Amino acid sequence: MNPQKTEIRRPGAIRFLSILAVAAWAAAGCGTTNPPSTNNNNGGDGGVPGDGGNPPIATSSHRLSLAKDCGSIRTRVVDATTEQLLENYFGQGMMRGGMEDAAGGAPTAAPGEKSKPDDYTKTNVQEEGVDEDDFVKTDGEHIYLLQGADLVILKSWPADKTSEIARYRLGDNGNDRNTWGQSMFLHKDRLAVFSQVYEYPQHQEGREYNPEDYFYGTRVTVLNIKDRAKPVLERKIDIEGWLTGGRMVSGQIYAISNAQIRAVWDFWSDLYNKKIINLPERTWKETKEELKALKDAYRPVFRAYVTGKMGDGDVTRLFPRRRTYNSEGKLTNQAPLYACTDLYLPEQITQLGFLNLTHFNLEGEPVIRSIGLMAQGWELYASTGNLYVALSSRWWWWGWGGDQDHSQADIHKFKMRGPNGDPVYEATGVVDGWILNQFSMSEYNDHLRVATTDNRWEAGGPRDETTDKGGNHIIVLKQEGRDLAITGQLRNLAPGERIFAARMMGPKGYLVTFRNVDPLFTLDLSDPANPRKVGELKIPGFSSYIHPMGENHLLTIGQDADDQGVVTGMHLQVFDVSNFADPKRTHQFKISTGRWSSWSEAMWDHKAFTYHPVKKVLGIPLNIYDWSEDGTSKGEHFSGLALFKASADGFQEIGRVNHTDMVNMAYCKKHYGEWACNTPNEYPWWTSMRRSIFIEDYVYSISNVGVKVNDLLNPKQERARVVTDTAEIR
Repeated sequence: MNPQKTEIRRPGAIRFLSILAVAAWAAAGCGTTNPPSTNNNNGGDGGVPGDGGNPPIATSSHRLSLAKDCGSIRTRVVDATTEQLLENYFGQGMMRGGMEDAAGGAPTAAPGEKSKPDDYTKTNVQEEGVDEDDFVKTDGEHIYLLQGADLVILKSWPADKTSEIARYRLGDNGNDRNTWGQSMFLHKDRLAVFSQVYEYPQHQEGREYNPEDYFYGTRVTVLNIKDRAKPVLERKIDIEGWLTGGRMVSGQIYAISNAQIRAVWDFWSDLYNKKIINLPERTWKETKEELKALKDAYRPVFRAYVTGKMGDGDVTRLFPRRRTYNSEGKLTNQAPLYACTDLYLPEQITQLGFLNLTHFNLEGEPVIRSIGLMAQGWELYASTGNLYVALSSRWWWWGWGGDQDHSQADIHKFKMRGPNGDPVYEATGVVDGWILNQFSMSEYNDHLRVATTDNRWEAGGPRDETTDKGGNHIIVLKQEGRDLAITGQLRNLAPGERIFAARMMGPKGYLVTFRNVDPLFTLDLSDPANPRKVGELKIPGFSSYIHPMGENHLLTIGQDADDQGVVTGMHLQVFDVSNFADPKRTHQFKISTGRWSSWSEAMWDHKAFTYHPVKKVLGIPLNIYDWSEDGTSKGEHFSGLALFKASADGFQEIGRVNHTDMVNMAYCKKHYGEWACNTPNEYPWWTSMRRSIFIEDYVYSISNVGVKVNDLLNPKQERARVVTDTAEIR
């Protein structure tokens, strides 16, 4: 599960400020209509052969085309705004899309160490050779950590001498409180750091809204760290919008961001105050047909209103801005992120907004270029050669281009390393259902496998009520011209359930769905024309992340549950898949929930999951909340890192590293005064364990307040600690 993918935004609260982001994307072409596969394999329990009766998906109507000029963009803005207003006023009470409703004493000395560590864990990634952005990176000798508005560099070797050697402030001009680090990439002697920037004018009575006064965006800071103790700024760029994610292959970074249009008018106010025209009062009892007739009747009126509001000014004023700084940190240029002819338009009318793809070159000169797509998308997957961005139909209006009773997702493919290393648009595909996360996509032998959940809505019924129609699909796509054509599919697995975890590796795939019990499906993906369900195992609870453990075993994390599907706490599991037709759960380790709950960031963020395949050691952040009825903490109450021996032979807890005592150092004494320090573990929720790194035989646990260094196989032995949270950044 990934909570950040389910944000709800209220339309009345959005004023179309600039909320744009880092990135770019590419090009267009023509294609054909793809009929569904005639795959006749049986999906087993809940699986339906072939296309399940769905109509063909015309991918040509979802392709991208490069904007010919600024006029075509103006037309698209008018069209999209018109439909947005119509849907908001004459819709069935729900707006879809981006505007939905809208301990320890002094450490003892460690034994003799190597001069340089050879064995250390890096960011847990999906694909070998494809790095992913995260807020902590390491090269073994140093740890690079984002803490508030600062980049903190720690000397991490020798372990017992771990200490802070540099701190670089990411903000400027007194705006540090409005700047906070998000993620980064490390490549040789360079760091590319992403931070969020939020600037707004002081409130003044009578001051009119002006989007030029606001800046919500992503700062890219490129640092030379040849001397780790003295980071040197090479380049800095601000891009309006919020970073969605990034990938790096051989020093080439590709970052995806999303942004809303920077409009100067507030049409929400005009709509609800009925300044557009004498709109009819809604009874909220209109039928679907009556609402469609109202939309058709008022479309010319709304279009005329929007056209008048748009005027004939420069359309690029709606684009996200790019601010460029020199090596001294001085602003040298501000301009639109891209020109009109660098913007691509999907055939399908989508929500107002921009999806941007930005290319960074950390090899040689750190060149940064962006292109854009007039749409919004949040799922990013990359192989070593191609990048895919998925846009769910929740980002376009239901009913545009025909009635739908289920969701779809557009997937745009970009070839990396085109001219100058920039990505090049290749093709578009369309799949039924919605995509959970990046692990729902995987490329193998020039085919893209996609796992989707496709529970349908009853025709004319409430859109939040699903039926047992549909199910979960594995759809295989291959590029044919400008289309990602469907070459094979396995449809309607586990109707009425939804995907909680997916992992596809080479010719094999694994899928976890959940409602009351957790079916683990094993999938044969060796033949792209005939993906097959081979085995199935039903057990209580679910897995939310699947990690490979050799050829024949899976290591998972998730929540245990009773027979009615009520979750009862975190658990770890090992599955034996050596007999692909008969997968078995061989080991389970239940983690106490306390009286309230237990959770781990590793359940929904694989980067918080650290596993050493040789040492067979697993580290996960762990929070256990236990409160008595009188409101005091008397039971098991923990916030820190849990370490386990994890192998095909099962689990053994090694120990835990508790960070709650660091609250005293980082929060109580520096932020809240001595009154908050009387009981060391009274405020453990102030500590949030985030990551862990294994360097040789030591574990470096990283929380929001600092870093502890402990023996990996004897975590009671603390070697060092560093408080990285400071009063100055609060």
